[in-house]
Amino acid sequence: MTLSKYFSILAAMTLGGWLSLDIGAASLKSGLYSKTYSRVCELVRDNYYEPSNKLDAWVAACFTRAQHFGADQINTPNTLSQLIRSINGFLDRLAVSHLSIWDPTSMRSQWFGEARETGIRVRLIKGHFIITKLIDNGPGQLAGLMVGDEIVSINNKPLQTLWDVRSLAGRYLILRRDGGDQNQVPINEGLIELEKDVATLDIKTDSHPTLEIIPNSKNKKTGVLTIPSFVSNYFEPSYWNETIQQSLLTDKLIVDLRENSGGNFAAMLRALSPFFCTPTVVGQLIKPRHANGSSEELEDNVDVEYQTQLIDRAYQINLKTFEGYPCYKGDVVVLIDHESASTAEVFAQAFTLRPRSKIMGNFSAGEVVQAVWHPLPLGSGFALSIPDSMYTTIEGQNLEGVGVRPTKILEYNLDLARDGIDSWLLDSL
Repeated sequence: MTLSKYFSILAAMTLGGWLSLDIGAASLKSGLYSKTYSRVCELVRDNYYEPSNKLDAWVAACFTRAQHFGADQINTPNTLSQLIRSINGFLDRLAVSHLSIWDPTSMRSQWFGEARETGIRVRLIKGHFIITKLIDNGPGQLAGLMVGDEIVSINNKPLQTLWDVRSLAGRYLILRRDGGDQNQVPINEGLIELEKDVATLDIKTDSHPTLEIIPNSKNKKTGVLTIPSFVSNYFEPSYWNETIQQSLLTDKLIVDLRENSGGNFAAMLRALSPFFCTPTVVGQLIKPRHANGSSEELEDNVDVEYQTQLIDRAYQINLKTFEGYPCYKGDVVVLIDHESASTAEVFAQAFTLRPRSKIMGNFSAGEVVQAVWHPLPLGSGFALSIPDSMYTTIEGQNLEGVGVRPTKILEYNLDLARDGIDSWLLDSL
């Protein structure tokens, strides 16, 4: 994902112009289904990055579907959520990432870290949903949950996805490592069973990069640089420069990109620049349908208007790291997992070009295209994300559907996770 083309979408987010509604219950107005579906067909036809016979066939079927379902009162969805699921399901047939409808809630969560949730973060480790982080003063922490707890069920229903834990309030059944409490009875493997009532509250998550410096026995310092997102709001140059200046005190950096779903390409290059002490091209964005366009470099500029104009005129946008940032020359280990996506994958792949660097963890998501958001007639804050450009490495490799391959595959240690210890960080030291 990354560059937002339409100011109305960003203005709606900035000015609080989101629709305040329950999209699961809101009824569709007459004709809105057909109008929205037809608009989706038009936008994909005119903006999808790669013309092909497959796209032509999809567009024809899309218009037929819009006309048919708009006139069929029995099969036509009657709520916004049903409409969005129906269209997203049809978009999935093109089998590419970043092609979907976003509702106001999802957009605010992605770009501003604002959501109604539990404040609980979990990882699925060998079939167990283990808590790895609790947002300070979030509902999970206030309910008494702890890092290392395993969540077994919510409201007597087994967990299905990581999102269940983040979004569902109710009665949580958990397993916890026995701490020797005389009032608790271990059930097996030294675990105790507890029940906790967890609410959901409006939470704003801060996804700025953070640095923790860890001294070791050899009088050397290792830094853990956690980058949860490449959304441009989190990479103001002054903040990022200060963070990197602190990292210069370390002999080695572990850059943690786990669960980083991407963000803005210019922000990503800001993050990457200190690790390449001279400007270095790490890849390019290419628009096959715009073969007569220019070839340009992406500047250190996250301004929407600048990026919009660049997208409109360029066939190829070269991604080169920027000058003017501190230079980090120490060893680097980059951690990635299946949820590291989009610009996070570009960032990680770049370290194959840097000496004294390793990529560790697991294969990344393989969702590497540039997307542009287009407003939809559903109301303020609803948008269709469409892949506008493909990304290739300097060797010409397309990472879409492939992902980044780690130098070393890591597996989580369940016993350590129950003790609140991240085994991947231990393996990276």
